[in-house]
Amino acid sequence: ALRVKLTDEAEAIVSAYPLPAEKDREIRAEIDWQRARSAFDHKDYQATLDALNARLQLVPENSDISALRAWAHYKLGHKAEAKAILEKLNRQISDPAITRGLAQLND
Repeated sequence: ALRVKLTDEAEAIVSAYPLPAEKDREIRAEIDWQRARSAFDHKDYQATLDALNARLQLVPENSDISALRAWAHYKLGHKAEAKAILEKLNRQISDPAITRGLAQLND
């Protein structure tokens, strides 16, 4: 179900059948990621952050997900939060997209 983006159906299946804790956490993290991506694509930036926050309770956040979090904050007008996230990412990794994002925030 997750492979074909049937997120709600995947969640129903996971809720109906007990899984080992690690597998349950992995699947629920993917469900939250798919919800965050969909919300962002539909310009529902608060729902994006809500899904990312739920995911963060399950697993650590990688740089791509942190970048999405930064852009959701930016779209909500939380420029200081967006800048702080991108600056932290910029210190951790060298990515031209992050550099461009910081330049955009500084304009």
